[in-house]
Amino acid sequence: MRFEYDKEANALYIYLRGKIPEGGAARTVELAPGVYLDADRAGRILGVEFLDFADFRGFLERNGGRVDIPAHIGELEASKPVPF
Repeated sequence: MRFEYDKEANALYIYLRGKIPEGGAARTVELAPGVYLDADRAGRILGVEFLDFADFRGFLERNGGRVDIPAHIGELEASKPVPF
């Protein structure tokens, strides 16, 4: 797992399976406003992005200090695909 913070965008990306190759994310799902999961063609979660670093803190506070990320996109309830 690796965390990457973009200071200019004030965004946080958490890589769960190492660096994502170009074209490796086949689907993006909105987990919460400003929080997106990237998945590969098999539905495995590759990473999670917080478009505003403040969203990370709010997400943690709303979820009891935890970030529960499913291993597979199919485990998400009421997931909302985001078109590319």
